[in-house]
Amino acid sequence: MNVKILRTFVYDKVFYAAEQEVDFEKEQVEYLNSTSLGKIVEVIEGNISDEETNLSEKDYEKLKKKKLVEIARMKDIQVDENMTKKEIIEELL
Repeated sequence: MNVKILRTFVYDKVFYAAEQEVDFEKEQVEYLNSTSLGKIVEVIEGNISDEETNLSEKDYEKLKKKKLVEIARMKDIQVDENMTKKEIIEELL
């Protein structure tokens, strides 16, 4: 998940500067924010959760086309933005 670094720190021998945007696993984000430094990373809105990638057809129909395209790309499914919402949902299922 994409996060924004709130405070400069070193993690796993890598230097992270404040305001930098990086990608961490959910477990890493939870660990980093549980240290004695307090909250040092913030999840950037718009991240797609694992739950959103495995929805039913009805649930997919509730989402906007842009979000469906993001989910398809995350699942390595080739979709074209010119496809209809229904075609993208069929590819996801």
